[in-house]
Amino acid sequence: MKLSSLLFLILMLVACNRHRTGKSIANLPKCIEEKIASLKKMNETPIYIKRYEYNGEMVYYMKSACCDKFNVVYDSHCNVLGHPDGGLTGKGDGSLPDFRALAKNGIEVWRISEQ
Repeated sequence: MKLSSLLFLILMLVACNRHRTGKSIANLPKCIEEKIASLKKMNETPIYIKRYEYNGEMVYYMKSACCDKFNVVYDSHCNVLGHPDGGLTGKGDGSLPDFRALAKNGIEVWRISEQ
């Protein structure tokens, strides 16, 4: 059990510390592009961003890279709508309990690429 825990910890550390760059696949709102650039500077790059239709508007779901961080949903002006999943429990912060059921037409618009 101790060996598997140690291996898991090492795997997580390696996964969280890889050098990443992102490639935009679609036109994103300027504030989302700025957020990606800011996160890159802090080495906090998300794994991917998907655009969804949710409650009549376009929103952007950012999947966190690792380490039990919340996954964030932003509107097209970069206002945080909530955290539908992620975190220690994997269930988010409870602010968007209907996101998975109501979000539709998900399209990946940005993903990291390894160098």
